[in-house]
Amino acid sequence: MDSSVNFSKFEVLKNLIVPAEFTLIAKQGISKSMIIADTYNLIKSKYPDFVENLYISDVRIGVHLTSIRLSDGSCGISSTYIDRQRSKFQIGRYHGPYSPGKILGRSFQDLFEHEYDSEIVPILRTAALNALSPALVAASGMYKEIQNRDPIDLAEINKNTTITLVGAFTNYIKTLEGIAKQLYVLEMNENTLKEDQKQHFVPADEFARVIPKSDVIIITGFTLLNNTLEQLLEAIPEGRQVVLVGPSGNIYPELLFQKGITIIGGTRVIDPDLVFDLVGQASSGFHLFERGLRKICLTRIRPCITKKQQEL
Repeated sequence: MDSSVNFSKFEVLKNLIVPAEFTLIAKQGISKSMIIADTYNLIKSKYPDFVENLYISDVRIGVHLTSIRLSDGSCGISSTYIDRQRSKFQIGRYHGPYSPGKILGRSFQDLFEHEYDSEIVPILRTAALNALSPALVAASGMYKEIQNRDPIDLAEINKNTTITLVGAFTNYIKTLEGIAKQLYVLEMNENTLKEDQKQHFVPADEFARVIPKSDVIIITGFTLLNNTLEQLLEAIPEGRQVVLVGPSGNIYPELLFQKGITIIGGTRVIDPDLVFDLVGQASSGFHLFERGLRKICLTRIRPCITKKQQEL
């Protein structure tokens, strides 16, 4: 990567917002993810028949996950993120479109083509794209889907590999610390890590020090919701293995691969009724694997020319 890049412009990890075991640091206001917006525009341009007349038929917004069912029967999920640093007078007091009682029946296109001052809309957008993704992946013929595999099993990791985890993936830390040459865990709060894992802790504001010297970077898909994924990807040198993991990362992947992602580890909904039932009972992905959800990995069938390579 060009050494002239000014990393101070990246306000990524101080705004990192990740679910469950990760420290929650929220952004002020509601920002729009450009990757989400650009993916919608790409789908509308390349696959207009898939989105025409499509609408939201059902929704469950749980503590950890949100599930959505579209009128074509497809179902998708996203992590649930509510910005708790917004004014208490803003949270839960929105009465416009996509407020309670005003979500079902709204069109897929309306969800993306208008701006609403609702913290729910970014979650619904991500879940809706995830619902549509399996059909688009199959139609494109550009991707290989591997079922019941964890993405780190596909990454090239050995005793000479340096890895950065963006967020305290507890299970990954346990797996990788005995394999990799060096493991960095970027987090806001050291106490998010278990006591015997704190040796890997790196303060989040030092991301520019460790990411460029890492061979493998593993990022939570939750960064799609807080609009920090693209900034993280800009900080990663060309030629690295970049793994995006988690249920929120299941959107149609064309732009993600163009931006440098090499492996996507996500989920497919295999039992929508069960997913809706358990999401409404505060389920996390952990409770749903091998029941309502199946782990999947996506890779490109042919190498992708990234945006960075196009700029060279």
